[in-house]
Formats: sequence, structure tokens, C-alpha cells
Amino acid sequence: MTVSLFIWQSEVKDSELDAQAIVNNAVYFTYLEHTRHKYFKAKGFDFIKFHEQGIDLVLTHSDIYYKNSLRSSDEFALRHLKCNTQ
Repeated sequence: MTVSLFIWQSEVKDSELDAQAIVNNAVYFTYLEHTRHKYFKAKGFDFIKFHEQGIDLVLTHSDIYYKNSLRSSDEFALRHLKCNTQ
């Protein structure tokens, strides 16, 4: 089995907070999307070139299990782990 790990680090922006002063639930999906795009870019994939060739990559499912809330100026890291059994 081969495993590759990609890590994207960022800091919470005030514009991502909701009325409770924590990151809005929907923003986490944006974080995941950004990490996915950064991962593919690091692997040499170009979404625009794919689109120009008539190929559009589509995410078909995404789940989040929330553990803790992020707050203003919190630093965090998202880990993209790819496991290949072939």
C-alpha cells in the first residue's frame, strides 16, 4: 500500500465566523475544497486545462464530523491522506 500525505495550513479569518464567533459550518467545506485543489495542483493537475478539454472533476460526496470549533485567528492544518492499495 502506498500512502501520500498533503497538509494545508491556514488561519481563521473574521469573515468566516458566524453569530456565535466560531467558524460557520459551511466554511469547513470551503477549507476541504481548497485543500483538495492545493493537493491536485501540487500533483501537477490543472483544473482549468481539464475544463478546456471538456473534463470537469466533480465531488460526489462529502461528510464532516465536527469535533471542536475554530475561532478568530486560530491556526489550523488540514491533512489530505491518499491511500492506494494497488
